[in-house]
Amino acid sequence: MRNRLKTLVISPWTALITLGILVYVIAQGPQFVESVRLRYFDQLITSQPRVENNIWTVNIDEATINKYGQFPFKRDKYANLIGDLYSRNAGLVVWNILMPETDRQGGDPALALELEDHPVILSNTPSEQTKNTPKKPGSAVIGAEFIDTIVTYPGIIANIPELENNAIGVGLTNTMPELDGVNRRLPLFAGYNGNLYPSLPLEVLRVMSNDDTFQVKLNEFGVEKMRIPSFRPITTDSLGRIWVDWSQANHQVSAVNLPKDFKKGIVIVGVSAAGIGNPVSTSMGAVWPQDMQAAVIGTLANNVNIERPDWAPGAELIGIVILGIFLIAFAIIGRK
Repeated sequence: MRNRLKTLVISPWTALITLGILVYVIAQGPQFVESVRLRYFDQLITSQPRVENNIWTVNIDEATINKYGQFPFKRDKYANLIGDLYSRNAGLVVWNILMPETDRQGGDPALALELEDHPVILSNTPSEQTKNTPKKPGSAVIGAEFIDTIVTYPGIIANIPELENNAIGVGLTNTMPELDGVNRRLPLFAGYNGNLYPSLPLEVLRVMSNDDTFQVKLNEFGVEKMRIPSFRPITTDSLGRIWVDWSQANHQVSAVNLPKDFKKGIVIVGVSAAGIGNPVSTSMGAVWPQDMQAAVIGTLANNVNIERPDWAPGAELIGIVILGIFLIAFAIIGRK
């Protein structure tokens, strides 16, 4: 019995059948194989040394709720917070809180005036339908006839016009989870109604670069090139996505415990209070949306280009075939 088992193990036919199964599984790309690839990719990305950036996330947390009461607050409190951030030397405030309805407490005029006085980037979100009118995007597109080859949405939920039109910029807070539900890549822009709308991180870089537009060249396969003119070209995949470098770190503070000096940093305001904030699943576990935006901004600002080459799947197949040939040769030698 033992000799038969040994003969079966070292049989060239066993090696050949095993090779065929492996090649078929890799070539078909089932979810299990892709999940293993992504988990391995996670380890490569998350094991990198921490990179400190002058990016801050200001959280409306439990302490903030305890101080100001029920959320959402009257929007004149938002105006006061924005003014306070700039008095503490903020370089650019990014507001990661959507405001598609009129403030029933009457705080919109105060916030609109604050947006006129200080540069603030607001956020929109993709949707199945459109609510309010999104701010006209600063985008220049070559090959607009190929816009359907990238990420597109049927609608956008925008802020009320009084606020949307007073913002220095507006960006989408869009995510695109992988097959296992984990967010590793983020589209830098998306199509809606024949136009390209920037993500929140891309809009931050455009405003920081004092550019009127971001520029994208499309072809029949998707994104060919993109750039912010005063910044640099940005490498994406054909859908306009980049991998998030989770070594890009930011400073996290409470809205009621602010530092004296933000040192002209980017300040992203978001919600983290239990029961109100919605964390996002990432390679680092669950993180707040504002922290994900901070990591993407750091990835772009530091010109980190993480990619899985187009030739990688072919290389995997070739590697497995070569390994299989060695196994078959070993099996043949073992039988002699």
